[in-house]
Amino acid sequence: MEKLNGTSMDLIQENVKKLKEIFPEIFIEGRIDFDLLRQICRGGGGTGFREF
Repeated sequence: MEKLNGTSMDLIQENVKKLKEIFPEIFIEGRIDFDLLRQICRGGGGTGFREF
């Protein structure tokens, strides 16, 4: 069995930190409001897909 070294949890925490920097408004009482994040990423409407 493989030992876990905790790096995946560090990656999660790092990603949460980045989200907090980019989208501070999605954090409500310390938790991520995924519905609000989806709304922001969609731009308020449409399918959520964009071409760049």
